[in-house]
Amino acid sequence: MEISATANATASGASTRAEASIAETFDNFLTLLTTQLQNQDPLDPLDSSEFTGQLVQFTNVEQNIATNRNLENMLAVSWAHLTAAAASHLGRTIEADGDTTQLVAGKAHWTYEIEGPASAVVLTVTDPAGRLVRTAEGDAALGRRDFVWDGKDNAGGDLPAGPYRLTVTARGGEGKELPAAIGVIGRVDGVETIDGESRLMIGEAAIPLANVRRLSLENEAAATTTQTISALSPGSVENNEGATP
Repeated sequence: MEISATANATASGASTRAEASIAETFDNFLTLLTTQLQNQDPLDPLDSSEFTGQLVQFTNVEQNIATNRNLENMLAVSWAHLTAAAASHLGRTIEADGDTTQLVAGKAHWTYEIEGPASAVVLTVTDPAGRLVRTAEGDAALGRRDFVWDGKDNAGGDLPAGPYRLTVTARGGEGKELPAAIGVIGRVDGVETIDGESRLMIGEAAIPLANVRRLSLENEAAATTTQTISALSPGSVENNEGATP
């Protein structure tokens, strides 16, 4: 299991660099002011209002830098809390919105739900390079359906572990394409937080924490109709016995 948190390095160092720059500029300003005061004409002294205005500007800049520093500290605390919340999902099985999940030990698990009565549903799986590796007939019935892929391509060959994407193409009356909501189910084995966004890792597949629909114990099974692709027939689908419709 892995946890990683990456803050925006450019933003986090901005205040430090700004403080160094303003300090150097202010030192140069004081040196110039002292030199001018030492060499001013006693009968025609320098106008102090200009120097006063510049001092006020320096003060405003310093206050802005301090405000930015406080905001950066608040963001750092927020990122830490987000990472801690995401870390509580490690080792657990999640169901989340998304179409990409990890093939692990010859199994990748998705859910889908067609938004309307469909006459035909085609499920396609693509590899990380976007190549179509598996095609199967889907379940046209209304309601949430689980789809479990056995990790084999259309020729029956075993494919390597990695992130794979599911596409659901459903058509209703008169061939009209229907939208489908796709989800993924998998075991969280890593967490990363980048620029304030926490993501749960199922292998190489990153799932935003906000996309999680359901959280369960690792050994808890989904209680829906499960479709498993047959390795012998690329277009066939087997319904597991005892599944709850």
